[in-house]
Amino acid sequence: MKARGISSFFSPFFLFCCVQAISAQTVFIVDAAGGPGFRFRDLPQAVGRAPSGSCLMVRAGSYSPFRVRGKTFRIEGAGPGKTVIQITSPGQVVSIWGIPKGETFIMEDLDIQVSATSATLAPYLEIQGGRCFLGNVRVRSTGQFFYLGPQQGPHGQAEVVVAQAELLALKFQVTAGALVYLNLPTGGLPF
Repeated sequence: MKARGISSFFSPFFLFCCVQAISAQTVFIVDAAGGPGFRFRDLPQAVGRAPSGSCLMVRAGSYSPFRVRGKTFRIEGAGPGKTVIQITSPGQVVSIWGIPKGETFIMEDLDIQVSATSATLAPYLEIQGGRCFLGNVRVRSTGQFFYLGPQQGPHGQAEVVVAQAELLALKFQVTAGALVYLNLPTGGLPF
């Protein structure tokens, strides 16, 4: 019996499948400064035009909050304090709704910064339905009165609302005394 070498493992068909899997995710550059290779200048434009499943590489800078419905993305910033989503006026929120079943919305390495002028509004981050992963994400306020009290329904006074959704998080921080509201599916926590 002839031994199979490593070269037979990497057959042309196997390599073709690997390339197809890697290239299946389209990468778009979001850059507020319009630097080399950018496709979009702000996040609302990017999530509105990019196809579901895309990777949005967000360069350092200040960006507007976005609302996305029924699409998944991997949104990767340049790091907290470098890539900042600014909430500066009433009604602005980072809102993620209706993540398709079996998919995960990923947001990593950025800040959601709430200015003092909008610190009386809530929520600032809202996740409704589906699975979402937040990695190295901070929700921060520059105002003195960020804590607003108990949740009063699905759009009440919590800074972060997660309702009927699975939240996976690593290095997720909510600062300045903020309230986080979790509405878990029937049966409670899975552990």
